Amino acid sequence: MKTKTLIIFLSALCVIIVSCKKSNSSSSQGNTITGNWYFVSEKVNTQSVVEQNSGGTDVKDVTTFNYVTTYDSGTVNITSSTMAFSGLTYYISGTAFDTTYENNVLTDTASTPVSYYVAPSSSSSSYTMVGTDSVYFPAGGFGTPPGTTAGAAYGAKIAFLADTAMTLTSNFSKDSTGYLYGMPATFTSRATMVTTLHR
Repeated sequence: MKTKTLIIFLSALCVIIVSCKKSNSSSSQGNTITGNWYFVSEKVNTQSVVEQNSGGTDVKDVTTFNYVTTYDSGTVNITSSTMAFSGLTYYISGTAFDTTYENNVLTDTASTPVSYYVAPSSSSSSYTMVGTDSVYFPAGGFGTPPGTTAGAAYGAKIAFLADTAMTLTSNFSKDSTGYLYGMPATFTSRATMVTTLHR
């Protein structure tokens, strides 16, 4: 089961990898979302949980993978209604940790190294401001957020770091049911992504 669960998790990770950018605004010229920015990094924390009953035993498998991108490059131009990334590229490297419980008792642990290079790409998405510290992508943002389908709407919070940098934070979650090894199972996915840009 552990190998199958890790495969499911890593498949979901491929969705996360190409995901999410966001934006916000304040009133001073320094703290404004619009303009040209450089991509600095993306910090991502993920958790995937699979639960099912196997022969009268409640089995829960929890996989976590946390990383901060390296070898980051790319620019983003933000207007009053669109965000356009150009040449966005980065490298992901870390370890996915998997823990298995049977009837709430720890029975096994495993780890798998994960590395992934995101080749340079360009894209553009429309957005609307929500208040002064959030944005909303009505038809999806840059890529597909984890646990969603392409074009799904989502939002993000923005925070400015002095006048030359800002972070964009999005939280994603999805609960679903399905089958694993021919048996009913529930699947829960959670992710937090923090993207940092600077002028």
